[in-house]
Amino acid sequence: MSANQTTVKLPPFTIPASLRDERNFRLEVDGELKTYTPAFWGVLTYCIPRVHVSVTEEFMKNTLREFFDDQSLMGLTMNYVQRIEFVPLKGTDDFQKAFVYHYAMTPEDRYDTPHGVSPRWSNRFYKPTMNLVNRITSDIFASEASKNPMKVHFRHNGRKNFWMLLPNLSPLTPQQVEITERLTEMSGELIDLLYIFARTNTPLPATFDATVLEDKRVDTAWVSLSETNDCLAEKENKLKRELNCLRAYAELKDVPLFTDDEAMEMIENELDEEDAAIEQMHKDRQQMNEAYGYN
Repeated sequence: MSANQTTVKLPPFTIPASLRDERNFRLEVDGELKTYTPAFWGVLTYCIPRVHVSVTEEFMKNTLREFFDDQSLMGLTMNYVQRIEFVPLKGTDDFQKAFVYHYAMTPEDRYDTPHGVSPRWSNRFYKPTMNLVNRITSDIFASEASKNPMKVHFRHNGRKNFWMLLPNLSPLTPQQVEITERLTEMSGELIDLLYIFARTNTPLPATFDATVLEDKRVDTAWVSLSETNDCLAEKENKLKRELNCLRAYAELKDVPLFTDDEAMEMIENELDEEDAAIEQMHKDRQQMNEAYGYN
C-alpha cells in the first residue's frame, strides 16, 4: 500500500448496531467516521476485479440486472446498470477490471424497498431508515471484510462462472472520468517535455513547480462530490499552467517540441535508409563486375 493511499478500516461481517441505525453507509477512515459518497446519492457501485475480455458490456449489464432483480425486487430502476468502466490488468491480456455504476434510486425505488425485500437486505438486519442502495453497499463492504465476497453466478459460452463484487474505493462520475483522462494526457505531454529538456541539457525554469509531478490520490469515496470536483479542477488547472509555462520556455530556448523532435528523428532515419540503399547498390554492382571479370 502506498504512503498516499487512504487506510480504510472495514467492519466485521456482522454490521455493528451503531451502523445499522445510520441512514447512509459509513466507515471509519483515518480515525473518522465518514459517509460513502455514492450511497449518499443513492448510487450502487462496486468493483469486479476480474472479467474475461470475451464478456460484452451488454451481457454484463443484463446479468447484473437479473441478479439484483432476483435478490431484491423486480423492475427497480436501481437494479439497472448505467455504465461500466473497464480497466486493463497488468500482466494479462485475457482479463480486465470493471467498475460498475447503477442508475440512481428513484422516488419509486425508495417507496418500494420496504416491501418485499429479500431476507438478505430486509429489516431483520437493517433499520428501515437505511435504503436498499446503502444496505447492498454495506453488504459488499462487510462481505469482503469477512473474506467471503458477494458473488454473481452466471453461465457464459457454455461454462459456469462467477464475478466477485468488491467495494469501489475510487468512484468517479462521468464528468470526473473526463477530467482524469485530460489529466493523464497532459501529464504524458509534460513528461515528454521534461525528457527533451534532459536530453538537450536544458535547465528547467526556476519557476517550475515540481509538485505537479506528485501522484496525489483524490479520495473520491469518502468526500462530497463538490469537494472531489474542486480537487480535480485544482489539479487540472495547476497541470495546465505548468505545461503552458514549459511550452513557452521551450520556444524561448529554441528547444524542439516533441513533435518537432519526432520529425527530425524520422528524417534522420529516412536519410540513413537512403545511404544504406546506395551503399548496397554499389556492393551489388561491384559483385556483378567481379562475376563478369570487369575491373
